[in-house]
This record gives sequence, C-alpha cells and structure tokens, in this order.
Amino acid sequence: MKDGFKAGCRPIIGLDGCHLKGYYQGHLLAAVGIDADDSIYPISFAVVESENQSSWCWFLELLVTDLEIENSHSFTFMTDRQKGLMDAVPELFPYSAHRTCVRHLYSNAKTSGVFTGKALKDQLWKAARATYVTQFQSAMDELKVFSDKAWQWLSPKDPTHWSKSHFSLGCKSDMLLNNNCEYFNKLILEARDKPIITFIESIRTKLMQRLAKRKDQAEKWTELLCPKIQKKLDNATSLAHSCWPLYAGGQMYQVSCGPSSQHSVNIQEWTCSCRKWQLTGIPCIHAISVILSIEDRPEKYVDSCYFVSTQREIYSHLISPVRGEKQWATNDTMEPILPPIFRRPPGRPHKKRKREADEAPPMAGKVSKRGIKMFCKKCGGSGHNIRTCKGKVGANPKRSGQTSSSAATRTPRIPKLPLRPRTTPTSQATTTQIPSSTSTEPTQPNVFRWMPTPTVRTSQESSISHSSPSPTPIPTQASHSNVFSWMPTPGVPFSEDNSGSHLSQSPTPTPKPPSQDNCGSQSSPRIDP
Repeated sequence: MKDGFKAGCRPIIGLDGCHLKGYYQGHLLAAVGIDADDSIYPISFAVVESENQSSWCWFLELLVTDLEIENSHSFTFMTDRQKGLMDAVPELFPYSAHRTCVRHLYSNAKTSGVFTGKALKDQLWKAARATYVTQFQSAMDELKVFSDKAWQWLSPKDPTHWSKSHFSLGCKSDMLLNNNCEYFNKLILEARDKPIITFIESIRTKLMQRLAKRKDQAEKWTELLCPKIQKKLDNATSLAHSCWPLYAGGQMYQVSCGPSSQHSVNIQEWTCSCRKWQLTGIPCIHAISVILSIEDRPEKYVDSCYFVSTQREIYSHLISPVRGEKQWATNDTMEPILPPIFRRPPGRPHKKRKREADEAPPMAGKVSKRGIKMFCKKCGGSGHNIRTCKGKVGANPKRSGQTSSSAATRTPRIPKLPLRPRTTPTSQATTTQIPSSTSTEPTQPNVFRWMPTPTVRTSQESSISHSSPSPTPIPTQASHSNVFSWMPTPGVPFSEDNSGSHLSQSPTPTPKPPSQDNCGSQSSPRIDP
C-alpha cells in the first residue's frame, strides 16, 4: 500500500478513527489517500486501546517512517478535529498544511447554538467554497449581516483550515470534507464486531480484492485522463461557452463571465486569478474558454496526476495472498501479545453511532414519513390516522380541497330493506280432528295449511263448510287426528283414502254442513271434490 501511494498518489492524507464493536472494544486508526481517479486509496490502519494524543502520535510516527517523509512542507492532512489529532499533527508535521472537515465545523457551530437555520449554513458553505480572498471576505461580510454572533464565532477560526481561498496549492486537491475516511469506515463496517485476528484478516482481504479490481479497470481505459476527471472536464467545457476571452498580449488573456466577473488567465504558467486551476490541476471555465479560442485541447492542460498511466502505476503494487491460520509459522523467540486491559463502560454497549438531531435516518427499504404532517380520513384532524382516531366523526372540519382517496373511489352503498316480520294471520282456521282407519296405533298428526275459506268433506257422507275465515273446530278422537289450518287464499279441497292422500283443486266447491254421526266414525275419511 505504501509503495502504491509513493508511486503516484497526491500528497494529501485523511486521518480518522472509529470505535470497534467487539468484546474488547478499542479503536481503529486509519490513513487514507486519493488515487488518480479521485477514489480512496487506503494507506495504513492500526488498532489501539483508545483514541487520544499518544495513540495518534504513535500511529503517525510509523506513518512517517513507512512513507519516508523527510520534509512535510508539500503534504496536507485532513482531519475531523478529533481527540488528540489537533495536537499530534502540528507536533509531527510542523510545516504541513492542516485542513478541517467543514461538515464537522458546522456541527460544532450548531452545537454551540450560534448557527441556527439554513441561511447561516449556506453562508458558511459560501465562505468555505470561495476560491480567492476577496470572494471570501465578501461572504464573511454577508454572514455578519445575517448574524453578528455567528460571525464572531467563525472569524477567529483560521481560514487556512476550512476555506479554499487560503488552501495551499501543492496537493492539487480542493477537498472540504473528510468523506474518504468515512467511506473507508463504511467499507469495513461488517468486520468491526469480530475478533481481532478475524477483523484484521477481513480488512486485508477486502483491500487485496479492491487493488486487483482497480488494476483491471485501469488496464481497460484507453483515454488520456481517468473517467471521473474526464467527466469534470467535460462539464467545465460546457460551461465555458458563457465566457468571453480577450487577448492581452503574450500568453495573457482577459476573460469576462458576466457583470463584475472578470479574471486574468496565463496559458504558459497554467494560472487563473480565480485559483481553481492552481488548486485542482484541472483547467477552470475561464482557462478552457481561452484554450478553445486558440483551438487547442483542454486535456493537454490537465496535471499529470490525473493520467491513466499514473493510475496504472499506483495499482501496479498489489497485496500478496496469505495462507490459512493453520499454516502460519510460529515464533518462539517473541513474547505472546497480550490482550488489552478490559475496560467495559457501564450500560449496554452501543452498536450504532449517535445521529444528530437534524440528520436524516438511513434508508432501509421503506421510505420514512418523518416530518410529514398526517391527517385523519375519518375526522379530518391532524396528528393521527384513522386507526388511532378517538374523536367524533366530523368534529374537526377537513381542510379546504381535502378529499379522501378512498371516499373518491368508493361506490355508493345501496341501503338494505328492513326484513318483513312473519306474522300469523288473524283469520287462522281452527283445527279439525278426523279419525283415521280402524287401527288403534297412535300416529303423528298431519298438518296442512290452507288458503281462504275452503270446503272440506270428511268421511263418505259428511263435510265441513265454513262461510267465514274462522271455522269452528270439530271434536274427534285423540288417537287419530288430521290437523287443518286455514289462511285467507283460494280454497283447495283435500281428499284422503286408505291408500294415501292427494290434493285436488276445485273451481267452485259447494259447502255442506258436517254430519255429527259420521264425525265420530272409525272409518277412513274421504274427501270428495
């Protein structure tokens, strides 16, 4: 890894630490560089007991030895203002440039209570992105107009640590964030809760695969510049058409980009008064407009640290594979390495980092509704839904224009008709018991419901005639009985003999009075039409 860094990486190093989640806890310290395609290039890492000044000094001393840094004047270090780093870097690299992550700077300002609201945040970033001094001063004056308290908190901070207008020009990078180290921490996230040997082997394996993959990608590139750098140059070229270059003699040009925006460009020295070309090594829009006016290619004016050949040289140094743990050679002359002192803090160990109050939660499959005002479809109130609604329906008026999606698509309901109760008619006929055959065995009564004022004849000579809907019951023997019910509908005669019973309909039956002699007869009744 160190050989690849010295082969072609830019002299800017990000330093960061993260806590481990294993049984013995501890911290991982890492140093991360940048390759020719603006991607991360891990340099070294180490596991320590805690993150403090002594641990960082020990780690940086080994880093100086491995990278053979004799003069730190050309190096730049990017940190997160962590414990010990603010003192360890100036102590070991007194002549190097030191940058601070602007996101952590804003987080500290917000914690102090002086930076509240998006307007102050935008002003801070405007001052950080300013590339020349007058632009930086103008942004600070605007910040003072917004909030004098915020200006008083930020103005004592050295702008060489957090603003592009005061950055050194040796590292060819205008980074304001320490995202390279954050990405490396995410890369090893799965291994941070494993035992120490498994943890180190997992990181080594990931880095071995990454170097081999990036080497294969670089071998397939055929352009002069790396893909990310070529994309940045193309975007700047598309914006350069809005600039108007004017020749000023020699290799000097004056470029206008609208009112109160005018810069001077020197093609021979590769400089521009906006300082973007010097900061990054990639021509700015003012320089590209001049290059196009002289009918030349902008790729020729890009620094060699972005060439594909540089990328191939960086990844020509790979990590060799290692045999399994069972094949490792033992060293009897070396004392065994003891585990660190077990220091377990009180309470349940934390597995997740603490997020800030305004930080968005991670996306986990389902989109969060945090910050969205909810309205109930039942009562129209806010702050709850239809499941948790406890108010009266219609108690809170709905908002103007609010229409429930389910109510808009719901089909109208047809009201159910009330069920008609089944009642026994008042004109229910009386029952008539008629003896059956001569058999003395008790039989179950046959119940027949009849419709209005029929004529029923029993036995051979007798019949029952009723002119009203309520006939008088006729006494019979209890052993054999036929029960007849009367209801107000057309008459239906009934006949029964020894072989069975059948129904027949007569158009106009003639009623006859019943015979008392035949009513008590034991013979089988017969009903004639």
